[in-house]
Amino acid sequence: MQEFFTVAGVHFLAVAAPGQDFAWVVRQSIKNGRGSGLMAALGISAGVLLFCLAAVFGLELIMGSPHLIDVAKLAGAGYLFGIGWQMKGSKPGQNLQADGVRQENPAGIFFQSCLVNLSNIKAIFFFFMVFSTLVSPQTSTGIRFFYTLWMGIATFAWFAFVATVFGNELVRRKFISHFHKIEIGTGWLFMLLAGFVVFDVLQAFGNRFFHF
Repeated sequence: MQEFFTVAGVHFLAVAAPGQDFAWVVRQSIKNGRGSGLMAALGISAGVLLFCLAAVFGLELIMGSPHLIDVAKLAGAGYLFGIGWQMKGSKPGQNLQADGVRQENPAGIFFQSCLVNLSNIKAIFFFFMVFSTLVSPQTSTGIRFFYTLWMGIATFAWFAFVATVFGNELVRRKFISHFHKIEIGTGWLFMLLAGFVVFDVLQAFGNRFFHF
C-alpha cells in the first residue's frame, strides 16, 4: 500500500505541474468549450497509458539505444514546433464563430491531444523512473497494470477538472476576447519547449562525440 501511495503521489505532482499538456487543455477548453477540453483530457490520458505500458513492457530496450532516443526526441520536438508555429500566427477572432465557439471533430481533438502528450518524450524517462525505482522488482505484473490504469485515470481526472474550470461559460467569456493572445503565448511555449529538446539532443550528441 505504501508503494501505491508513493507512485500515486509522485505522479500527481508531475501531472499537476504546469506544462504543455496543461496549456493544451486550457487552450481547447477556452476555444471550444468544456466538451473539447474533456476530449483533450482523454487524449492526454491515452498518451500517459501508452507511456506506462511501454515502461511496464521493458523500456530498457529503448533506453539502451541513445540514437533511437534522439530520433524519438527530435520527432516529438518537430511535431510540437509545428503546432506552435501554427498557433503563434493567431489573430483576434480567427477560427472563432460569433458566439466564440468553434465546433471541431472530437476524434481529431482526441488524437491530436494524444500526440501532444507523446511529443513530450522526456515523459518516457519519468515513467521508466517510476517503474524501475519506485516499484519493487517483486511487484507482480498485475499490480503494475493497476498502477498504469490508476495513473491514466488520475491524469484524466486532473485535466477534466482543468477543462471544467476553463470551459465554464463565465470563465470563457472573460478569456475569449483575449484568446488570440493565449493562442500566441501557447504557440511560443510549444516552440520554446521544442527548442529545449533539440538543444538537449545536440548536447547529448556532443558529449558522446567528444567522449568517443
